[in-house]
This record gives sequence, C-alpha cells and structure tokens, in this order.
Amino acid sequence: MRDPSKVLFIATRQIGDVLVTTPLIQAARRIWPEARFDFLGYRGKLDMLKGNSELDDLIETSEHPSLWEYLRLFNRLFQRYDLAIITQPSDRAYFFGSLAALRRVGVVVQDTP
Repeated sequence: MRDPSKVLFIATRQIGDVLVTTPLIQAARRIWPEARFDFLGYRGKLDMLKGNSELDDLIETSEHPSLWEYLRLFNRLFQRYDLAIITQPSDRAYFFGSLAALRRVGVVVQDTP
C-alpha cells in the first residue's frame, strides 16, 4: 500500500474535540511529510486551526447542512482523498469519510456491559 498524497481529517463535534486532534495531525505529518492535509469540521469550530502550518485547507460545514450544502460538499469531497481520518464516532463524520476516500480509519465505540 502506497503512502497517501491527500489526507482528510474529520472532526464533526465541538471546539475541544477539534483541539485534541492537533497531536494526531502532527504525528501524521511526521509519517507523511509530503502529503496534503485538509480538515473538515463545523463552521465556527475550526478557528484555532487557522494558521496551522501542518494543514493545507480547512473545509467548514454547518451543523445542520441544507440539501444544497450537502451537494456542494459531495462535489468537493467525492473520492478526492487517499485517506480519511475520522476522529470521533459520528454518523455524519463516517458519511463524509466514506464520501471522501476509499481508505478510512476512525474511532469505533463498543458497548460495555
């Protein structure tokens, strides 16, 4: 399996959830120094990532996208990435990851007794 040239990080939760992804981004940059790194998250939650030299682009969406916004995201994301990294268990995050890349890694939460 070849190294990815385009990676999409997805965090569709709150500001703190976005913040805790920064060490993951730094570690991924050490592994894939030449890759393009984009980040998808909710509008207004990605401000702390602006100016982050590890990221090439921030893609913002609303928490409750309209049909038009879903179509815009579909056109922007559809199979544009080699790898999607989904940082929280979220149906919407998994949907965006499936849309963006054939190879995905993410968080799986198992029920505990």
